[in-house]
Amino acid sequence: MRRRHRRRGRLRRPAHQAADVRRGAQPHLGPHQQRPLRPLRIVAVHPDSHPAIAPRGHRRLRSDNGSVVVEAALVIPVLLAVTVLLVWVTSLGATYVRLLDVAQTAARQAARGAVVETGASGVDLAVTEVDGLVRAEARQRVSPPLAGFLGWAVTVQAEAHAVPEWSIAYDVEEPGGMR
Repeated sequence: MRRRHRRRGRLRRPAHQAADVRRGAQPHLGPHQQRPLRPLRIVAVHPDSHPAIAPRGHRRLRSDNGSVVVEAALVIPVLLAVTVLLVWVTSLGATYVRLLDVAQTAARQAARGAVVETGASGVDLAVTEVDGLVRAEARQRVSPPLAGFLGWAVTVQAEAHAVPEWSIAYDVEEPGGMR
């Protein structure tokens, strides 16, 4: 397998094709022999056109054209889906906290013997008495943002318990005969 030279970018030769082994190469010169010098040529070269002068790092290839557009086309929908998912999970948490508050308030009102009212719209509230405890259960369906029309929804449920408070109401007449 041929690999690229790390600075020059050209393909390296395998060991069996080294410069002194190739066919047509000059024989190895002894320690006292020198190769004849070639005349020096001065040529103006643009840095991107010559691999020995070009800066290190990624060399731009023709096949790189349009890759940013493709990457953006793949990443943007994924980021949008993750954002929608995070917003939905946050709304589920906020809905649970609100339902827990509604259930606790309803259980407390029912334990006192008062009329139970829900101030929240779209909340299904059920108050029952089980084993000497007042149990209030609140439910609400939450659909994801931007996809509610698809019918996807999750039912969030919270419940609270309270001990019934029994009180005796005294009928006391005020002075002057008014009550």
